[in-house]
Order: sequence, then C-alpha cells, then structure tokens
Amino acid sequence: MVDVSPYSQALFEIAQDGHQEDAYLKALEELSKTWQDTPDLVLYLKHPKIERAQKRQILASIVPEDGLLQRFLFVCNAHDVAAYVPEIYTAYVNLYNQARNVEFVRVDSASELTEEERTRLKDVLSQKMNKTVELSVHVDPSLIAGLRVQTQQFVLDNTVVHRVEAMKEELKKE
Repeated sequence: MVDVSPYSQALFEIAQDGHQEDAYLKALEELSKTWQDTPDLVLYLKHPKIERAQKRQILASIVPEDGLLQRFLFVCNAHDVAAYVPEIYTAYVNLYNQARNVEFVRVDSASELTEEERTRLKDVLSQKMNKTVELSVHVDPSLIAGLRVQTQQFVLDNTVVHRVEAMKEELKKE
C-alpha cells in the first residue's frame, strides 16, 4: 500500500495557513467521488507505461483552474500517487478531525438506542476521551444484548455474544 500521509499532511498544513481547511475538504471529497465513480481513471493513473505528461493532461482537464489543488495533483502525479486521491482524502479527513478534536465512534447495539441513550453515551464518551464525539450507531440483533463501542484508541465490548465467547475461552483453559 502506498503511504499517502505526507501528501495529505502537506495539503492540510497549506490549507491551515490560508484558513481554507473546509474548502479543501470539500474539494478533496468531490475529487474522491470522481475517482471512485471512474475506475478507468484510476487504472489509467496507475498504469506504468503511460507517460506522466499524459496523466498530467488528464488531471488538468479534471481540475482546469491553475490553482493549488491542480498543482497538488501535479505533485501527486510526479510521485505516482495521483491514483490515490480517495486515500489522500481519508487521511485529510483524519487530520481535519484531529485539529478540531473530533472523534467518530462506532457503536454496535443489539437494539435501537433512544435519543436519550445516544445523548448519554455521547456525553460519557466525550468526557472520557476529552473530545467532541460523533456517534455512528448500527443495530446488530446478533449481539443479543449490550453495546460494542469502537474508537481509534479502544474497543469496549459489553455484548452478550462477547461475554459468552469469553466464558467459552475460560472453560477451554481449565
């Protein structure tokens, strides 16, 4: 896998200097969608026998204005990472959220959470993590009961399925 973090980091720092983080977030999101919707473009940009100059022309037609974003794509092209715009976008989003002290937390629940339960969970996690928490709640009836909370730092699994698996492992040890 290609390490795109230096590219997203460079673009994010330039965006911060110009207070344009939101604008570049939106622009990268649109480019990422274009790349995802056009797999032939990605194949073209990855093809080793196609000259960089030809790839540059394609990139210029996608982002026609002579601005920072176009120059950024040209730099990516010069380093053979222009095909990885969706990955660059994902890394940029992570930097964007870190700078704003926001963390997205995935919650798997056996049943639908009420708005009050969501609010309490969000408040507890925000306090514990000292961050603004955004929840992504998914219902998974196979968990039987309980919650699985997944952050970047930890996973808290308090589901019946997890407890049963833990008991099975304990029984195997004896």
